Amino acid sequence: MKIPAYLCLMKVKDHKKFCCFEYESDMSNTNFQLGDVVTKVSEDGIEIGVVIQLHDDGDFRTDMFGNASPSEVTLSTMGEVEKYRNELLEDLYRSVYRVTYRMEVYIDADSDEDAKQQFQNMDFDELKRRSEFVEMVSLDEE
Repeated sequence: MKIPAYLCLMKVKDHKKFCCFEYESDMSNTNFQLGDVVTKVSEDGIEIGVVIQLHDDGDFRTDMFGNASPSEVTLSTMGEVEKYRNELLEDLYRSVYRVTYRMEVYIDADSDEDAKQQFQNMDFDELKRRSEFVEMVSLDEE
């Protein structure tokens, strides 16, 4: 099963693997977390860094472009990591979520049996076209 990029957490399993020193971090800094993978776009091009230290003023240090502020970066996408720093792929922590939701599907049918049969034979595109999201039931990390 291919996992959509938006369900993947862009974070490495062990941020210390990317450190040259033992850095002290201010854990009250909640802009990013240690191990987050971030993208910086500048006149020098696109750089992908791993957050390896958190500062008390909200800034942080990365392994590739040193200290940065939250306004200079965004969380990296899977596509950015694949294109600009694919050696990180094996180090990414991957979270997969199972989302359970209730939906209503509208089917024109002559009977209950006819409706069940149509529903069971419906392809995904037709199901999307005929359904309406009602509520999320659960969200569980697998």
